[in-house]
Amino acid sequence: LGELQFREGDVERGLVTLDKAAKLAPQSIGPLLLLGPLQKQAQRFEDAKQTYRAALKLDAGNVEALNNLAFLAAETGGNLEEALKLATEASRKAPNQPNVADTVGYVYLKMKKGDAALQVFRNLAEKYPSNPTFRYHHGLALLETGDKGGAKTEFEAALADKPPTPVAAKIKEATGLPVICVGGW
Repeated sequence: LGELQFREGDVERGLVTLDKAAKLAPQSIGPLLLLGPLQKQAQRFEDAKQTYRAALKLDAGNVEALNNLAFLAAETGGNLEEALKLATEASRKAPNQPNVADTVGYVYLKMKKGDAALQVFRNLAEKYPSNPTFRYHHGLALLETGDKGGAKTEFEAALADKPPTPVAAKIKEATGLPVICVGGW
């Protein structure tokens, strides 16, 4: 119900409903794993971090909570050493999960470890060439390591795959393109 309320535009009500569900079932990780992403989407980053930490208290090895907390920490300027530890643990538990690998690479990128990030994102871009987020992150790693031409190619490929609006906006921001632009350079 909380997810439905959120998707229908009643963000506050959806968050309240999921928070109630979490409180009604304090030993259940499910409501927390639904609440965290919605808090992130509502840009309530500190609340989302607390929610993922609560989930990890219930299940210290939960890959989704480890991964989401690591990505959120990297994305919002949190402790990058902790983010790397969380992402590495998630990767150890789910070595074939591309989203977990993406988080590891993203943390490396935020740590300014361009070569390590590049290796992760190159593999993801090769395995999943139609995933615009992986292509975008690969482009960022290429920029970080000084390959502007390669980055341009990756950003163009990511845009060609018609990414979700938030990803498209980030790509356009990275390239300096106006957000209303749909393609060329």
